[in-house]
Amino acid sequence: MPISKIKAILYLNFFSLAVFTSGLNIVILQLVVNYGLNGEVAGQLTAIKSIFTIIPSLGSAYILKFRYKKSMLLGLLGVTIGSLIIAVSRNFWAIVLLFVLGGLCHTLIKLSVYSIIGLSKSAP
Repeated sequence: MPISKIKAILYLNFFSLAVFTSGLNIVILQLVVNYGLNGEVAGQLTAIKSIFTIIPSLGSAYILKFRYKKSMLLGLLGVTIGSLIIAVSRNFWAIVLLFVLGGLCHTLIKLSVYSIIGLSKSAP
C-alpha cells in the first residue's frame, strides 16, 4: 500500500475522532439548555469521558497484540454504535454510554495512529 494512502487513512481516523470528541461538549451544552440538566451532572459527563480516556492507555501494551488496524476499526465501530444508540434512544444512560465509548475509542485510535507514525519514522 502506498505511503500517501496510509497517511490519508491515518489523518481521516484521527481527525474524525477529534471532531467527535470536540462535539461532546456541545452535547453537554444542549443537555443543559434543552433538557434542564443541572451543572453537576453535566460535569460528571465530562469526568466520565476523561476517565475512560485513561483506561485504554493503561492497556496499551495489548494493542500491539490486537494489531493497529483492528484497534482503529474497533474504535470507529464503537463510536458508530454509540451514535446509533443515541439516535434511537432518548435515555440519559445512552448519553453516558456515548461518552464512555467516545473516551475509549478516541484513545484506542490515538494510540494506534501514534504508534504507526512512530513505526514509520523509525523504518529506513
